Amino acid sequence: MSFDAATSLMLQEFQAMLVEEDGEIKVRVRLGNSSEPGDKLEQGDLIIMMNGKRTKTITELRELYESVPKDEEVKIGVRRGNDRFILRKTKGDIPKPGEGGNRMVMSMEMSGDGPSTVIPELGLILSDNNEKVIIQRVMEPLLPEEFKELDLAGFSISSINDQKPEDAEDAKMMIDVIETGADITFTFSKSDDEIKITIKKPKANGNVSIRTDG
Repeated sequence: MSFDAATSLMLQEFQAMLVEEDGEIKVRVRLGNSSEPGDKLEQGDLIIMMNGKRTKTITELRELYESVPKDEEVKIGVRRGNDRFILRKTKGDIPKPGEGGNRMVMSMEMSGDGPSTVIPELGLILSDNNEKVIIQRVMEPLLPEEFKELDLAGFSISSINDQKPEDAEDAKMMIDVIETGADITFTFSKSDDEIKITIKKPKANGNVSIRTDG
């Protein structure tokens, strides 16, 4: 199953993948254990509002979702058949593996000149361009907190722990050998802009496969 990032949105807190179809926002995939207790989204549910504001497109919903600070409440209005109800979750309250949730599995279709390399721990999709390792796309649901305030798409990775990756696969290998929880220092470059940031290597909370259209 493939999802276009422009017309789909992963809501980790609600354990659901939403898609925009025929002018409506629907739950396409329900993640986690469907038998766990409590109110939850189900496949086919329609999302009609978030935090009191009506939404008709994934773009509108994404903007509302991103405007909610971490640890604050997210309320979504749901229509299921003839029933309407509200579900509430705390932003960032994501079920841990083994505690009622499964790791996210995402499949994305992308176009481009060359193959893409996925770094699920960091929510980054990399590609090679003119001997640079370019951040081709970011996967917002998988981004570590330290990256969420940065607009990294289009930046190149100049160094990882002060070492320059030769290509995207080399960057992945450099990251793979670093233990979870250890420091990673990145230098990102774009035109005259440079960002240097150190984070703790997070655990991967998602699996991502990439399909290209040519």
